[in-house]
Amino acid sequence: MQNTRRSMRGKERGMVVYYRWSISLAALDQLLTLIVRYTIRPYYKCSIISALYITNIQNPGGGMSIFLMHSMVLILAPIVLTVVTLYMHTQYRGSKAMTCALSMVVGGTLSNLADRILFGGVIDYAYLSVLHVYFNLADVLIVSGALAWTTLFFRERKTLHTRH
Repeated sequence: MQNTRRSMRGKERGMVVYYRWSISLAALDQLLTLIVRYTIRPYYKCSIISALYITNIQNPGGGMSIFLMHSMVLILAPIVLTVVTLYMHTQYRGSKAMTCALSMVVGGTLSNLADRILFGGVIDYAYLSVLHVYFNLADVLIVSGALAWTTLFFRERKTLHTRH
């Protein structure tokens, strides 16, 4: 009975960490968006380093402005992604790296979802001129979290296959 309580506490603690990370990352992106929204005029670009600029671009579409005229897809897809990611977290609770990767995906997704619901689109406040790409922290979190999760997933599968 005691071991069961301890393991449940550990699992609950893992979920708390997961939620805290997700919410903290979403809050950080929201803070940056708020600062940009109220301090940088639309379409203005300010160079940080040679190829990286701070800007204020309202993006009603998805990444790279896809699904521009399909706002319902851009609201429903993040909700589905968040639910799927929450389920995936229940499957990989023991892995801190998985928790971190999935928290990044959920944090970025929730932040972009909040912007879409409240403002009809997201603010892309970074511009990388060498790739001609506008993005925000939420986009970076989603992509890097998904890449990290994929890498960890396949590494774990490879480890399982080599054990048998």
